[in-house]
Amino acid sequence: MRGAIILLGALALGLVGCVDNSGGDPPDGAEIEEFTRLSLDSGGLSCFLFEDGAALVRDADDVQAFYDGMCADTQAPAMVRDEFSEAVDGLADDEVIVVLSIQSSGCLGQHGVFGFFLSEDEQTVTAWVKRDDATYGVSQPSCTADLSGSWEAWIVSGVPNATEASVLIGPFNSNLAGAPDLPG
Repeated sequence: MRGAIILLGALALGLVGCVDNSGGDPPDGAEIEEFTRLSLDSGGLSCFLFEDGAALVRDADDVQAFYDGMCADTQAPAMVRDEFSEAVDGLADDEVIVVLSIQSSGCLGQHGVFGFFLSEDEQTVTAWVKRDDATYGVSQPSCTADLSGSWEAWIVSGVPNATEASVLIGPFNSNLAGAPDLPG
């Protein structure tokens, strides 16, 4: 009996060590080669925080719809909308702005954008984000109760037919072996 308990304990420890802590596989689709982070001088965009999300902005109508739908009831100043409008005016025909909202909390930590992918039908741009999650791969995590989020905007090239955006979050635990280094 004692040997069986030791064997089961060793097996359980072996399974814990087998957690894929890489942040997972990229989204389906073709990897997009050209993307750059959009820097907004006004800052303060606090739209649809506290959840993971993505929005695609291609023209002035998209800017207004994004602002009205996601930002109007927040503290985001109108100058953010104006800066987005200016950025949209400078886009090439095959470029879009992808706005990301990434949730964070006591258990959800830093994140990094590892790339963008275009669906087979060329309609959806998916951001591949890996996020540190202290609960990933452990049975009894200890986390604080704070809740926050961050946003960022990216100009993505080579997507002339894209009409929507999504985000794929890959969890990892920086306290365990195999965690990826965040870009940047």
